[in-house]
Amino acid sequence: MSRRKKLAISVVVVLALAAAGGGAVVSYAPTTQSKFAQLRDGMTYDECIAFLGDHPSAMASFGERGSVTSIWLWRDGAIVLTFDAEKRIRSKEFRPVDPPGFLDRLRSWFGL
Repeated sequence: MSRRKKLAISVVVVLALAAAGGGAVVSYAPTTQSKFAQLRDGMTYDECIAFLGDHPSAMASFGERGSVTSIWLWRDGAIVLTFDAEKRIRSKEFRPVDPPGFLDRLRSWFGL
């Protein structure tokens, strides 16, 4: 077998392994709904920040005195949490989002 054929076969094998590894990583990423299922009433705001990561995408104060509603947005859904005056979860809601189309995914890959 020539050196060129060996190199071509090696490149194909490496690319196939990289594609399989990337697919495995993407398929095991936790979904927004699985994160939502792990949230419990009474969790503190700081526990939610530690669990969900980063600060919410939006916050609003309305309704009862001291009540704050926070929203975390991801591609596959949104988690809406309402905290009481002691900064503990009083209510929670999951809102699914329609999956992005091919062009939307392509734009996100390029950061557009």
